[in-house]
Amino acid sequence: MLRRVRRALAELPTGWRLVAGIGRPRQGPGGLADTLTEARNAARLAAARDVRPSVEHTDELGVGRLLAAWQQSDITRAFAETALAPLGGPEHAHLLTTLRVFLEHGGSAAATARALGLHRNTVAARLRQVRERLGVPLDDPSNRLALQMACRALTSP
Repeated sequence: MLRRVRRALAELPTGWRLVAGIGRPRQGPGGLADTLTEARNAARLAAARDVRPSVEHTDELGVGRLLAAWQQSDITRAFAETALAPLGGPEHAHLLTTLRVFLEHGGSAAATARALGLHRNTVAARLRQVRERLGVPLDDPSNRLALQMACRALTSP
C-alpha cells in the first residue's frame, strides 16, 4: 500500500505542499489513538523534508520516531526556547537560520554558505555572533547536538 501511495504522490506537481503520515494498524479505540499519533508524527517528519509531496510510514522512520516524540514534549520545547532565546525576535532571525543550516550541514561553514547563497565570510561573521549571543562553543559535538535538537523542536510543525 505504501508503494502505491508514494507512486500516486510522485505523479503530483512538485509544488504541492502535500504530506502524509501512516501509522501501524492496531485494534480498538486505544489502538486507533496510537495509530493516529504515529501517523501524525510521521506526517510531521514528512513535512520537515524538503521534498514535496512526501509520505512517511512510522516503521520506516528509524530514530526519527524517537525524535518526533522528543520534539513534541513540553520539556523539549521549554529547553529549546530557553537555549535559543538570545537568537529570538525578528532582528535575529538571520542568525537562527544560519545556525540551523550550519547544524544541518554537519557544522560546515562552507556548506552553510553554499546552502544560504552567502559568502563564507558572512557566514563566519554570523556564526561568531551566534557563539557570542549563546555563550557556547559551536565546535563541541554535544553543544551542536543540543542546539540542533532545539532548532528542530522550535521549527517542527
